[in-house]
Amino acid sequence: MHPVNLFSPSSFCVFCEIVAGRSPAEILHEDERVVVFRNRLRWVPVMLLAVPRVHMAQSELWSNLGRAGAVAYEMGMKHSPEGFRLVSNFGPDAMQSQPHAHVHILSQPFLDHFEAAQNELFYEDENVVIHRYPHSWVTLALHAAPRRKVDLAAFWGDLGPIGRKLVDLGWENSRGGFRLLSHFAPTPEKEDIEPHVHLLGGTFLGEYA
Repeated sequence: MHPVNLFSPSSFCVFCEIVAGRSPAEILHEDERVVVFRNRLRWVPVMLLAVPRVHMAQSELWSNLGRAGAVAYEMGMKHSPEGFRLVSNFGPDAMQSQPHAHVHILSQPFLDHFEAAQNELFYEDENVVIHRYPHSWVTLALHAAPRRKVDLAAFWGDLGPIGRKLVDLGWENSRGGFRLLSHFAPTPEKEDIEPHVHLLGGTFLGEYA
């Protein structure tokens, strides 16, 4: 079961204000479903936010990521060809600060290559294979990969039931919150990175960048 509402009820949402054009932001992309704008924070050289036009919770977005995933991937490739991460925070342990669903697009060094054979099988079905792997300080670290062969663009264009399963597993195993993220190598090497999503949780995760 997912938390009903992690935030106090409020009629004000800063992301809704940006989407509606009532609050200033540097808009980098907009279409009928998704808006991408530059984060006001400057922790890393590229910090963008991809948000759905319609107000929804993180769990709702990731249960049907659709166009938001495709746009986030495209914007990462465009604005940070040297490598990037896609990140979404859920709940207080992941320091989620906004109720409006969003995906962070960050220029950040990517993680080491993941070897499934060296890690514990955690869950599998007809769509996804999820392994648990050791982490230096996070108590729950999962790596999810699609069961069928698919390229990165197709994966992020239609995450489908994989996103829903990760949200369910996150709340079932990390009630204080969790983080979903994926990393991408520099553009010339991108074929070396297979489609995947990491789930980190079980403890306070700190800042995401």
